[in-house]
Amino acid sequence: MKKTRVFVTLMTLGTFLLASCGDKKDQASGEGGDKKEEASNEGEEQEEASAEDKEKLAIEAFKKEITDLGILADLVAFEEEAEKAEENPVQFMEVLDAFVEKVGGVSAEGLPADLKEGFEAMTSGFSDLSAHFKAMPIPMEVFKGGEAAMTAWVTEKVAADPEFLANFGAEMAEWEKKMEELGSELEEMDDSVFEKYGIEAELPSP
Repeated sequence: MKKTRVFVTLMTLGTFLLASCGDKKDQASGEGGDKKEEASNEGEEQEEASAEDKEKLAIEAFKKEITDLGILADLVAFEEEAEKAEENPVQFMEVLDAFVEKVGGVSAEGLPADLKEGFEAMTSGFSDLSAHFKAMPIPMEVFKGGEAAMTAWVTEKVAADPEFLANFGAEMAEWEKKMEELGSELEEMDDSVFEKYGIEAELPSP
């Protein structure tokens, strides 16, 4: 009897210890899960902080690059040349081409999506304007030669084709219409995203 009671007591104690160990194991497992979840949350927060830091660095690098390259100053110069475009279209075209080449080398990688989109829309607008300018019905070498060269070119064309002036006039009208459309798109482009990030970049009116 005594042995039986001892055995039963040991069995009961063993069951209790097993249950107790099981509870502790579950508790430890639960605590481990909590710690893993906390670590995961901390990791996500660090990743978010790291992403924000990278974005801030990208913005500062972008601002420095466009300042060092003189792009903001070029925007002002472009507006001044645009006002004199009818008087000196060749100078206007050269300023436009130089600006497009310069701004095309600026990287927008790492920037916030809205700033990147705004900058790329601006560069695309100027690029389209430049490309269309060069697509005028007058050859570039003739255009760059000035009024005398253009007059000589038109005279030669009319002598060879009496219908030239009528066709040329229609082509020029279409070209000017597209030029105005591209200029209007550039003028109406929203530049508030630049102000949002502390970049003074008022887009000019071609």
